Amino acid sequence: MTEPGPGSLYWRYAGDRRSLLLLGRVGLLELMFPALGAGVVEHSAFYTEPWARTLRSIPQIAGVVYDGPAAESTAHGIRGLHHGITGRDEQGRRYHALDPEVWFWAHATMFDVVLRLAEVFDRPLTEAERERFYAESVLIYRRYGVSDRPVPADWAEFHAYFERVCAEQLELTPAARALLDFVERPEAMAQPWLPAPLWRLVAPAAGRVLWFLTRGSLPPVVRAKIGASWRPVDERRFRRFAAAVARVWPLLPYRLRYLPRARAAFARAGLAEGDRAGGNRSGGSRTGGSRVGSGRMGGKPVGGKPVGGKPVGGKPVGGSSAGGDRQSWLRRRSASFADARSRSGG
Repeated sequence: MTEPGPGSLYWRYAGDRRSLLLLGRVGLLELMFPALGAGVVEHSAFYTEPWARTLRSIPQIAGVVYDGPAAESTAHGIRGLHHGITGRDEQGRRYHALDPEVWFWAHATMFDVVLRLAEVFDRPLTEAERERFYAESVLIYRRYGVSDRPVPADWAEFHAYFERVCAEQLELTPAARALLDFVERPEAMAQPWLPAPLWRLVAPAAGRVLWFLTRGSLPPVVRAKIGASWRPVDERRFRRFAAAVARVWPLLPYRLRYLPRARAAFARAGLAEGDRAGGNRSGGSRTGGSRVGSGRMGGKPVGGKPVGGKPVGGKPVGGSSAGGDRQSWLRRRSASFADARSRSGG
């Protein structure tokens, strides 16, 4: 398979802003992985300036997909930021950001969220498309230059791997508890767009939407681990919301639908606006396929040829050291988790 570019599924969806609707999902899946959660607590500014940190990270991650000849350099730059991210978590377990098992899980969550946005907010994918999508994700992963030891050979193996990690390895880490508090009470999160008084006014409504989308998109086993309820009426509402997004999205201005890094790549490739994602717009709602809010990754797994090979890599574990008394802050944030969860009804 050639490197993902015009015509690939990864180009079509990786720069689609609908992925922002699933930030709660990807954040929890990462932070519930013990090594990732510990790395973020100890070495990242995520909990002191979460929105700013996210805004800095997204363009760089998109660059690994869309920077053309410079994409590998972008990936190596991200990897370089993680050399010093090492330590022990709150249970004394050692971690290192460049441990292939850690790095690959971070990459897996990024691929998962791109796949989920396609299947939830655009259209069901065929089994052959899921196989192709996964193979493309491995080619993206290889740009980082981290060992490919944990990389599943094909879609079927990846699907089994993802479900196994969710069921057996993810746990409610202190970092995940703090993120849940943020999701449920976003008014406590500093953000760069609105004056603080205005943000405090609109944040409760924004938080309810984000918490709903997070609960609805999580795999059921993960939803159970965080103690979040999900009723049939919630599932129906989630389906209606997803169908509405699928109908309305193609009508929005092009610049609102795609990230700047993606738009720049489409322009360099000389793609017309209607085809800049590398394929025809579907613009359709979900009328079949897997359950929208079930958190599953599609229909039954399919096989395929191995895609392992030369060294591969993943996505960031943390960022530069945030400084300050982060552990004390995290303990204070985590202490409010139970109260916040009881107020939310989750």
